[in-house]
Amino acid sequence: MGCGTGVLSILAAKLNAKDITAIDIDKFSYENTIHNAELNNIKNINVRLGDASLLHDMNFDIILANINRNILLRDMHYYCNVLKNKGLILFSGFFIDDEKIIEEFVEKIIVHKYYFEWKLNFMNETIKLEITGKTKKDGYLIEHNE
Repeated sequence: MGCGTGVLSILAAKLNAKDITAIDIDKFSYENTIHNAELNNIKNINVRLGDASLLHDMNFDIILANINRNILLRDMHYYCNVLKNKGLILFSGFFIDDEKIIEEFVEKIIVHKYYFEWKLNFMNETIKLEITGKTKKDGYLIEHNE
């Protein structure tokens, strides 16, 4: 999410990731990612123009979201719904002062609703949210067949 130039998607492809999706709301970033993937002869990046609502029919082992705090919080439910069991989300693009707000949101809202077993680690302006298990709670089943 927030693919920008596509550098992380290209790196993922170079590290042998199979299926890569890069999404950005900015048309220039979308076109730039396509261009840079072509320059690097990368064929397995699905570049999409839009927001997190485009994720609805997908499943991911890893999600990289390089966007600001307000968008991260707004779109968190999209990420949680498409993340595979034992998946990993890396958030960046926010201010250090936002860490506590994001942590509280994950703990109070996301964990309560989806009942994830989780670990949250702060690493130099990046948050690593590791989903170690998913459980059914209050009618929600947020687990995808792999």
